Amino acid sequence: MIPSGIILIGTMLIYAGFKLTTGSDFLQWTYQTLQIPLQGISDSLGGAIAIGFLVPFF
Repeated sequence: MIPSGIILIGTMLIYAGFKLTTGSDFLQWTYQTLQIPLQGISDSLGGAIAIGFLVPFF
């Protein structure tokens, strides 16, 4: 029961920190900083070519 309490308190502190510093939660911040720019890159011709070259390596 103590480890679960520590995990809950830790996540609460992380959530509160993001809420105070960015004004949004962690998922919204991740969406704005990672997903939107990556969508913009993949919508261009250069991005499509880069994805085609990078797929075999990953």
